[in-house]
Amino acid sequence: MAENEFLLRREFVDQVIQARLFSAQIAELAVALAVQAGESVTRPLSAQQIARAVQVNGVETRLAVDALIARLQALYREGQLPEDAGVPRW
Repeated sequence: MAENEFLLRREFVDQVIQARLFSAQIAELAVALAVQAGESVTRPLSAQQIARAVQVNGVETRLAVDALIARLQALYREGQLPEDAGVPRW
């Protein structure tokens, strides 16, 4: 039981770390977008700056995932995707 409790706590800590890394990346993007827009950058960033960064991150993430899926599909069609690649077969 103690081992399971440790694993749950470790998983929680890992998730908290990942959430913090994501929020730090969003904040960095928000700063870059604010500078690009000629806005002053002060901490804490505004809700509008953060919201804009979240939106841009979503768009860029979707584009990257779509490109990756297209590439994997092409490799599969060409017979170059190994059977043990661990991706769905389309």
